[in-house]
Amino acid sequence: MTEESAYLSDRDRSIYQRNVALAAVAAFIAAFIAQFVLPFAAMFLIIPFPWSRDATTHSYLECGATWEGRIYWPKSGSDGTTTLLRFDPAKEGDPEIAAEVPFSRCWLLAAQDCLWIISAMGTARLASGGLEQIDTAGLGEISRPFLWGVSPAILVRDWEGLRLRRLLHNAWTVEPLPASLPEILTRTSPTDVQALAIGSELWIFLQRESVVCSWRSTSPPGSDWQSVSGTSGDWRAFEKESRPLVATWSRVGSTERLAVYEGSGDSWMTVLDLPAGSWDPNTLFTWPGPGAFWQVSESFPGAYRIREIRSGRVERTFKVGHAFPFAPQKFFGTFMILPLVIAGLLAVFIWGQARRHRKAIYRVKGAEAPFASILRRAIASFVDGIVMGGPLMAASMLWMSNMDFLEFEEPRQLIRFFAIALIGGAWSLVAAVVFTWTEGRWGVTPGRWLAGIRVMGVDLRPCGFGRAFIRRILGIFVDFQFNGMVGILVLAFTERFQRLGDLVAKTVVVRAGTLAPPG
Repeated sequence: MTEESAYLSDRDRSIYQRNVALAAVAAFIAAFIAQFVLPFAAMFLIIPFPWSRDATTHSYLECGATWEGRIYWPKSGSDGTTTLLRFDPAKEGDPEIAAEVPFSRCWLLAAQDCLWIISAMGTARLASGGLEQIDTAGLGEISRPFLWGVSPAILVRDWEGLRLRRLLHNAWTVEPLPASLPEILTRTSPTDVQALAIGSELWIFLQRESVVCSWRSTSPPGSDWQSVSGTSGDWRAFEKESRPLVATWSRVGSTERLAVYEGSGDSWMTVLDLPAGSWDPNTLFTWPGPGAFWQVSESFPGAYRIREIRSGRVERTFKVGHAFPFAPQKFFGTFMILPLVIAGLLAVFIWGQARRHRKAIYRVKGAEAPFASILRRAIASFVDGIVMGGPLMAASMLWMSNMDFLEFEEPRQLIRFFAIALIGGAWSLVAAVVFTWTEGRWGVTPGRWLAGIRVMGVDLRPCGFGRAFIRRILGIFVDFQFNGMVGILVLAFTERFQRLGDLVAKTVVVRAGTLAPPG
């Protein structure tokens, strides 16, 4: 027996298939552009605006300093200049521009009456009267600067080897290194050495293999390097309240830790030990008060995470600055919604064509029922998707709107992330099982009940859990791909408005409450 044609006439078949095919091609092209082309095009159009300077420059937080109750750090651009940024922890506002410096890769050094800006290409100072350029002579490879009395000093390597230079009367002068200095230092690059001048003592620090070592000028002649602490990565020496401190980052087992050691005589004691993720000890800034520090990290260019450390623990954490002039998740979320809108418009168009050119009644021996329209099926799928995945999506978006990549360094945030994923995933799985059971037994889910449609076997009887399960699996992995347009097009061209899951599971979707014997 030949199956009854689903079209009103052969001419209607031809018109319908031609119009749907053209609409499908246009919809796929539009969805591809909306999802893959427009986001990048929009970003490239936005890049010329001022915010993009953050994306094309680099913040050297490790070169920063604290001065007059603010944290300063340089931000170098591709044009060889440097922007000095300053942040006031008391206000928690965004960093602001303090000055523009005409040379790059600067070290900042805080003095009592000014902030020194020292680079291999020049020297300047920032005071209440503004920026003053002091010297433009090239210094070559230099160490982190330090204060010797009230004057900046550096270690520099030239053709004679490692030398100590001091800024006196706006000119760099050469100072003799202590004669008792161990020979190994003279063969070391200045970038691997750090120095401090505390009172009349000159402290020298370097890393030997995986151990940070110290030497001081008042040590007895012939004294060797003194071990401070082991380190697996970066380290920094600095002064706080006339005492030498060394901050190190190390990995202990599977835990990364940031530690600070304070020198007292010939011994070193731990004053801070925190789990630190990938915190850089070079971005640890001193602050008045016992055990008081600020730690600054940059997640995206122009976005910073500030941590206040008091008495050996992180008291508060907050974010300042902006990596984008918009929330990234909202920006890209907009372009993820556009293809769904296009798929919806395609469904509406096919629904209109089907009303004009196709038969709307499904007949089988013993019963008949109107086919569910594509529009009703789309509404039902949307509602079911919201019920199944909405809680997980809402919780994730709420969390993502207040996070950045550095969140994953915080154990509590990782636990929170996995808890949300686990609870949301469990909800979606339970909802999928329940929906499959109700679909197999009664042909409905919340979305289909709301849309007034049912999933039935091709004999217009309940299809059962097994066939409903096959239908759902194929829907997830095939029919709902590319924003659901795969399923929309398959059902648009089949005789019984069946997507692939329906074809394999031998099911049809009809209007609810309309089963009737054939006329």
